[in-house]
Amino acid sequence: MFRQSLEPIAQDLLAVLPQLNRIIAAEMRREVGDAASVAQLRLLTELDGGPQTLSMIARHQHVSPQALCMLVNDLVERGWVKRMPHPHDRRQHLLEITDRGRNVFTLSRERAIQQITPLLTSLSEEEARAIIVALPALRRVLRAHERGDGSGTP
Repeated sequence: MFRQSLEPIAQDLLAVLPQLNRIIAAEMRREVGDAASVAQLRLLTELDGGPQTLSMIARHQHVSPQALCMLVNDLVERGWVKRMPHPHDRRQHLLEITDRGRNVFTLSRERAIQQITPLLTSLSEEEARAIIVALPALRRVLRAHERGDGSGTP
């Protein structure tokens, strides 16, 4: 019975995520212009954790390196990302977020949070507490999935 109740949760998540993405995208466009996208913010988020190769990011985002190539080229042209030689593999480059890219990323993220926070004031205290409890559990399950560990345990 419990498993059957999970499908509506998945459906609701799929409905909520695009709405959040639209809010974030609108704020990015307002902050850095029409050419900025959620995909660029997602890539900057990946690089905020440290330099990575294009293939590492592609694997993590479950897309082909070719699909990311144009996005990376655009971010390099904007000065938000730089390519560096890979210290152990001359065939690859490491991608690293620049100070300018980090500023754009940080500002866009802060502005998105400023847009989303007032919306959350409409939640009842009980609803807010439910989200506070649910988000860490959801984060744990998603991290386990990314690691290939289906158990969802920390």
